[in-house]
Amino acid sequence: MEVQEIRLPGFSPAGLSGPEERDCDWGDALRPLITVAALCNDARMQEGEFMGEGTEVGLLRAALELGYPLEDAPRDLPRVEELPFESERKMMSTINAMPENGRDYFDFAASPYVMLTKGAPEAVLIHCSHILTPRGIEELGSGGRVSLVAEAENMAGRALRTMAFACRPLDEIPENLEPHEMERGLIYLGMTGLMDPPRPEVFEALEKCRKAHIQVVMITGDHAATARAIAEQLSILTPVSYTHLTLPTIYSVSTSVVAVSFKTKTNFRLSTHPPFLSDPLQTSITTHHHYRKLR
Repeated sequence: MEVQEIRLPGFSPAGLSGPEERDCDWGDALRPLITVAALCNDARMQEGEFMGEGTEVGLLRAALELGYPLEDAPRDLPRVEELPFESERKMMSTINAMPENGRDYFDFAASPYVMLTKGAPEAVLIHCSHILTPRGIEELGSGGRVSLVAEAENMAGRALRTMAFACRPLDEIPENLEPHEMERGLIYLGMTGLMDPPRPEVFEALEKCRKAHIQVVMITGDHAATARAIAEQLSILTPVSYTHLTLPTIYSVSTSVVAVSFKTKTNFRLSTHPPFLSDPLQTSITTHHHYRKLR
Protein backbone atom coordinates (compact mmCIF):
# COMPACT_ATOMS: atom_id res chain seq x y z
CA MET A 1 0.00 0.00 0.00
CA GLU A 2 1.48 3.35 -1.05
CA VAL A 3 0.36 6.94 -0.66
CA GLN A 4 -0.35 8.25 -4.15
CA GLU A 5 -1.87 11.64 -3.39
CA ILE A 6 -2.01 14.20 -0.58
CA ARG A 7 -4.56 17.00 -0.31
CA LEU A 8 -4.16 19.96 2.03
CA PRO A 9 -6.87 22.63 2.35
CA GLY A 10 -5.94 25.68 0.25
CA PHE A 11 -3.21 23.87 -1.71
CA SER A 12 -3.21 22.04 -5.04
CA PRO A 13 -3.17 18.23 -4.70
CA ALA A 14 0.25 16.62 -5.00
CA GLY A 15 1.16 13.06 -5.91
CA LEU A 16 3.99 11.12 -4.34
CA SER A 17 4.40 8.59 -7.16
CA GLY A 18 3.10 7.59 -10.57
CA PRO A 19 1.95 9.85 -13.40
CA GLU A 20 0.56 12.44 -10.96
CA GLU A 21 3.91 12.93 -9.27
CA ARG A 22 4.92 16.56 -9.06
CA ASP A 23 6.77 18.93 -6.78
CA CYS A 24 4.86 20.75 -4.08
CA ASP A 25 5.85 23.88 -2.20
CA TRP A 26 3.99 23.29 1.05
CA GLY A 27 6.80 24.14 3.44
CA ASP A 28 5.76 23.36 7.03
CA ALA A 29 2.05 23.25 6.11
CA LEU A 30 2.28 19.48 5.64
CA ARG A 31 3.70 18.81 9.10
CA PRO A 32 0.43 18.59 11.10
CA LEU A 33 -1.10 16.06 8.67
CA ILE A 34 2.03 13.92 8.50
CA THR A 35 2.31 14.04 12.29
CA VAL A 36 -1.19 12.58 12.66
CA ALA A 37 -0.49 10.00 9.92
CA ALA A 38 2.71 8.87 11.66
CA LEU A 39 1.69 9.01 15.33
CA CYS A 40 -2.00 8.03 15.18
CA ASN A 41 -0.65 4.80 13.78
CA ASP A 42 0.18 1.38 15.22
CA ALA A 43 2.68 0.42 12.50
CA ARG A 44 6.35 0.52 13.43
CA MET A 45 9.76 0.51 11.79
CA GLN A 46 11.95 -2.21 13.28
CA GLU A 47 15.49 -2.94 12.12
CA GLY A 48 14.86 -1.16 8.85
CA GLU A 49 11.61 -3.04 8.16
CA PHE A 50 8.04 -1.74 8.41
CA MET A 51 5.77 -3.83 10.60
CA GLY A 52 1.99 -3.47 10.77
CA GLU A 53 -1.24 -3.24 8.79
CA GLY A 54 -0.87 -2.31 5.11
CA THR A 55 -2.57 1.09 5.18
CA GLU A 56 -0.71 2.21 8.30
CA VAL A 57 2.60 1.00 6.88
CA GLY A 58 1.88 3.00 3.72
CA LEU A 59 1.33 6.15 5.78
CA LEU A 60 4.52 5.57 7.76
CA ARG A 61 6.51 4.96 4.58
CA ALA A 62 5.18 8.19 3.06
CA ALA A 63 6.19 10.12 6.20
CA LEU A 64 9.72 8.75 5.89
CA GLU A 65 9.91 9.63 2.20
CA LEU A 66 8.83 13.19 3.01
CA GLY A 67 11.65 13.57 5.52
CA TYR A 68 9.51 13.32 8.65
CA PRO A 69 11.50 12.64 11.85
CA LEU A 70 10.07 9.20 12.64
CA GLU A 71 12.51 8.62 15.51
CA ASP A 72 12.17 12.00 17.21
CA ALA A 73 8.41 12.57 16.86
CA PRO A 74 7.25 9.78 19.23
CA ARG A 75 9.57 11.22 21.89
CA ASP A 76 8.50 14.80 21.26
CA LEU A 77 4.78 13.89 21.27
CA PRO A 78 4.46 10.73 23.41
CA ARG A 79 1.18 8.84 23.26
CA VAL A 80 -0.59 8.77 26.60
CA GLU A 81 -4.08 7.48 25.69
CA GLU A 82 -5.84 6.01 22.69
CA LEU A 83 -9.27 5.34 21.29
CA PRO A 84 -8.71 2.24 19.13
CA PHE A 85 -10.16 1.86 15.67
CA GLU A 86 -13.71 0.50 15.53
CA SER A 87 -15.51 -0.44 12.33
CA GLU A 88 -18.64 1.36 13.56
CA ARG A 89 -16.75 4.65 13.98
CA LYS A 90 -14.41 4.10 11.00
CA MET A 91 -11.61 5.94 12.74
CA MET A 92 -9.12 5.88 15.61
CA SER A 93 -7.63 8.54 17.85
CA THR A 94 -4.66 8.95 20.15
CA ILE A 95 -3.99 11.54 22.85
CA ASN A 96 -0.40 12.73 22.87
CA ALA A 97 1.41 14.91 25.37
CA MET A 98 2.72 18.13 23.85
CA PRO A 99 5.67 19.55 25.77
CA GLU A 100 7.43 22.69 24.54
CA ASN A 101 9.38 20.93 21.78
CA GLY A 102 6.24 19.11 20.67
CA ARG A 103 4.61 22.39 19.68
CA ASP A 104 6.87 22.58 16.64
CA TYR A 105 4.54 20.00 15.08
CA PHE A 106 1.36 21.99 15.76
CA ASP A 107 2.38 25.66 15.83
CA PHE A 108 -1.27 26.72 16.06
CA ALA A 109 -1.81 24.91 19.39
CA ALA A 110 -0.48 25.92 22.80
CA SER A 111 -2.13 23.18 24.86
CA PRO A 112 -0.35 20.48 26.91
CA TYR A 113 -2.10 17.69 24.97
CA VAL A 114 -3.38 17.10 21.47
CA MET A 115 -5.75 14.45 20.15
CA LEU A 116 -4.82 12.98 16.77
CA THR A 117 -7.55 11.37 14.64
CA LYS A 118 -7.50 9.50 11.35
CA GLY A 119 -10.19 7.56 9.51
CA ALA A 120 -12.66 7.45 6.66
CA PRO A 121 -13.28 11.01 5.38
CA GLU A 122 -17.07 10.78 5.67
CA ALA A 123 -16.68 9.69 9.31
CA VAL A 124 -13.98 12.17 10.36
CA LEU A 125 -15.54 15.20 8.65
CA ILE A 126 -18.80 14.82 10.58
CA HIS A 127 -16.85 15.57 13.76
CA CYS A 128 -14.83 18.49 12.37
CA SER A 129 -15.92 22.01 13.29
CA HIS A 130 -12.83 23.81 11.96
CA ILE A 131 -10.28 23.49 9.17
CA LEU A 132 -6.59 24.40 8.97
CA THR A 133 -5.91 26.64 5.95
CA PRO A 134 -2.93 28.77 4.83
CA ARG A 135 -4.72 31.66 6.58
CA GLY A 136 -4.96 29.79 9.86
CA ILE A 137 -7.79 27.91 11.58
CA GLU A 138 -11.23 28.70 10.17
CA GLU A 139 -14.73 27.42 10.79
CA LEU A 140 -15.79 24.51 8.62
CA GLY A 141 -19.36 25.07 7.50
CA SER A 142 -21.69 22.49 5.99
CA GLY A 143 -20.81 23.66 2.48
CA GLY A 144 -17.11 23.12 3.06
CA ARG A 145 -17.80 19.72 4.56
CA VAL A 146 -19.86 18.66 1.52
CA SER A 147 -17.08 19.85 -0.80
CA LEU A 148 -14.46 17.81 1.05
CA VAL A 149 -16.64 14.69 0.99
CA ALA A 150 -16.98 15.18 -2.78
CA GLU A 151 -13.17 15.37 -3.05
CA ALA A 152 -12.91 12.07 -1.19
CA GLU A 153 -15.51 10.49 -3.47
CA ASN A 154 -13.52 11.64 -6.51
CA MET A 155 -10.36 10.09 -5.12
CA ALA A 156 -12.17 6.86 -4.27
CA GLY A 157 -13.51 6.73 -7.82
CA ARG A 158 -9.89 6.56 -8.98
CA ALA A 159 -9.32 3.40 -6.90
CA LEU A 160 -7.64 5.32 -4.06
CA ARG A 161 -8.25 4.34 -0.46
CA THR A 162 -8.95 7.67 1.19
CA MET A 163 -7.92 8.65 4.70
CA ALA A 164 -8.72 11.92 6.48
CA PHE A 165 -6.72 13.47 9.33
CA ALA A 166 -7.73 15.84 12.11
CA CYS A 167 -6.63 17.01 15.54
CA ARG A 168 -7.97 18.69 18.66
CA PRO A 169 -5.87 20.58 21.23
CA LEU A 170 -6.68 19.53 24.82
CA ASP A 171 -6.05 21.41 28.05
CA GLU A 172 -6.37 18.19 30.03
CA ILE A 173 -7.18 14.50 29.62
CA PRO A 174 -10.84 13.98 30.60
CA GLU A 175 -11.79 11.07 32.80
CA ASN A 176 -14.44 10.08 30.28
CA LEU A 177 -12.66 8.88 27.16
CA GLU A 178 -15.79 7.82 25.32
CA PRO A 179 -15.32 8.41 21.56
CA HIS A 180 -18.59 10.35 21.19
CA GLU A 181 -17.37 12.77 23.86
CA MET A 182 -13.78 13.08 22.66
CA GLU A 183 -14.01 12.94 18.87
CA ARG A 184 -15.81 16.23 18.31
CA GLY A 185 -14.80 19.80 17.62
CA LEU A 186 -11.93 18.50 15.49
CA ILE A 187 -9.71 20.58 13.21
CA TYR A 188 -9.57 19.09 9.71
CA LEU A 189 -6.00 18.87 8.36
CA GLY A 190 -6.30 17.10 5.00
CA MET A 191 -6.50 13.69 3.39
CA THR A 192 -4.44 11.11 1.56
CA GLY A 193 -5.19 8.60 -1.17
CA LEU A 194 -3.45 5.22 -1.03
CA MET A 195 -3.32 2.45 -3.61
CA ASP A 196 -2.27 -1.18 -3.65
CA PRO A 197 -2.30 -2.13 -7.36
CA PRO A 198 -3.36 -5.72 -8.21
CA ARG A 199 -0.49 -8.04 -9.00
CA PRO A 200 -0.25 -9.26 -12.62
CA GLU A 201 -1.17 -12.85 -11.64
CA VAL A 202 -4.57 -11.66 -10.40
CA PHE A 203 -5.71 -10.94 -13.95
CA GLU A 204 -4.70 -14.43 -15.08
CA ALA A 205 -6.50 -16.05 -12.16
CA LEU A 206 -9.70 -14.13 -12.89
CA GLU A 207 -9.54 -15.04 -16.58
CA LYS A 208 -9.33 -18.72 -15.62
CA CYS A 209 -12.42 -18.26 -13.43
CA ARG A 210 -14.34 -16.70 -16.31
CA LYS A 211 -13.37 -19.52 -18.69
CA ALA A 212 -14.52 -22.04 -16.09
CA HIS A 213 -17.85 -20.17 -15.77
CA ILE A 214 -17.13 -19.33 -12.14
CA GLN A 215 -18.92 -16.22 -10.95
CA VAL A 216 -16.56 -13.99 -9.01
CA VAL A 217 -17.81 -11.72 -6.22
CA MET A 218 -15.46 -9.22 -4.56
CA ILE A 219 -16.03 -8.59 -0.87
CA THR A 220 -13.98 -5.75 0.57
CA GLY A 221 -13.87 -3.28 3.41
CA ASP A 222 -13.04 -0.45 1.01
CA HIS A 223 -15.31 2.50 0.27
CA ALA A 224 -17.93 1.54 -2.34
CA ALA A 225 -16.45 3.91 -4.95
CA THR A 226 -12.94 2.53 -4.37
CA ALA A 227 -14.19 -1.04 -4.61
CA ARG A 228 -16.04 -0.25 -7.83
CA ALA A 229 -12.94 1.32 -9.42
CA ILE A 230 -10.80 -1.68 -8.47
CA ALA A 231 -13.44 -4.08 -9.79
CA GLU A 232 -13.43 -2.20 -13.08
CA GLN A 233 -9.64 -2.48 -13.27
CA LEU A 234 -9.95 -6.24 -12.77
CA SER A 235 -12.82 -6.53 -15.28
CA ILE A 236 -14.96 -8.05 -12.54
CA LEU A 237 -17.41 -5.23 -13.02
CA THR A 238 -19.45 -4.66 -16.14
CA PRO A 239 -22.11 -1.96 -16.66
CA VAL A 240 -24.89 -4.44 -15.90
CA SER A 241 -23.21 -6.48 -13.18
CA TYR A 242 -22.69 -3.94 -10.43
CA THR A 243 -24.47 -4.66 -7.16
CA HIS A 244 -23.33 -2.89 -4.01
CA LEU A 245 -24.45 -4.67 -0.87
CA THR A 246 -23.24 -3.95 2.63
CA LEU A 247 -22.58 -6.89 4.92
CA PRO A 248 -25.77 -6.33 6.96
CA THR A 249 -27.73 -6.36 3.69
CA ILE A 250 -26.14 -9.63 2.60
CA TYR A 251 -27.08 -11.28 5.86
CA SER A 252 -30.62 -9.93 5.80
CA VAL A 253 -31.60 -11.17 2.35
CA SER A 254 -32.46 -14.59 3.70
CA THR A 255 -34.39 -15.58 6.80
CA SER A 256 -31.97 -18.41 7.41
CA VAL A 257 -28.53 -17.83 8.83
CA VAL A 258 -25.75 -17.86 6.26
CA ALA A 259 -23.50 -20.69 7.36
CA VAL A 260 -19.86 -20.29 6.41
CA SER A 261 -17.76 -23.37 5.78
CA PHE A 262 -14.05 -22.62 5.53
CA LYS A 263 -12.16 -24.86 3.12
CA THR A 264 -8.89 -22.91 3.26
CA LYS A 265 -7.71 -19.72 4.89
CA THR A 266 -8.88 -17.62 1.97
CA ASN A 267 -11.71 -19.42 0.16
CA PHE A 268 -15.14 -20.28 1.49
CA ARG A 269 -18.56 -21.27 0.22
CA LEU A 270 -22.02 -20.47 1.48
CA SER A 271 -24.24 -23.41 2.45
CA THR A 272 -27.26 -21.12 2.24
CA HIS A 273 -26.67 -18.31 -0.19
CA PRO A 274 -28.07 -14.83 -0.79
CA PRO A 275 -30.21 -14.55 -3.94
CA PHE A 276 -27.69 -12.34 -5.75
CA LEU A 277 -25.45 -15.43 -6.06
CA SER A 278 -26.79 -17.61 -8.84
CA ASP A 279 -25.42 -20.93 -7.62
CA PRO A 280 -23.38 -21.53 -4.46
CA LEU A 281 -21.56 -24.42 -6.11
CA GLN A 282 -20.44 -22.24 -9.02
CA THR A 283 -19.53 -19.15 -7.08
CA SER A 284 -16.07 -18.09 -6.00
CA ILE A 285 -16.07 -15.40 -3.35
CA THR A 286 -12.95 -13.28 -3.11
CA THR A 287 -12.65 -11.88 0.38
CA HIS A 288 -10.81 -8.67 1.23
CA HIS A 289 -8.08 -10.79 2.83
CA HIS A 290 -7.82 -12.99 -0.26
CA TYR A 291 -7.77 -9.98 -2.57
CA ARG A 292 -4.95 -8.36 -0.64
CA LYS A 293 -3.04 -11.61 -0.61
CA LEU A 294 -3.37 -11.90 -4.39
CA ARG A 295 -2.12 -8.38 -4.77
